[in-house]
Amino acid sequence: DPGTPPAKREWPSLDVGTEIYVSEEGEVAEWILSDFDVIVPRPKRRHSLKHRF
Repeated sequence: DPGTPPAKREWPSLDVGTEIYVSEEGEVAEWILSDFDVIVPRPKRRHSLKHRF
């Protein structure tokens, strides 16, 4: 939304099991990723600093 701060994004890498080695010839690798779960952890709860006596 206009006027709001940008969202923080973290994009860790995904290991899809493909290795491409550098060579003198042009190499092509192609694969399709499907049927995987995206896990979004819940935010950590903040503990109140108020103490009851």
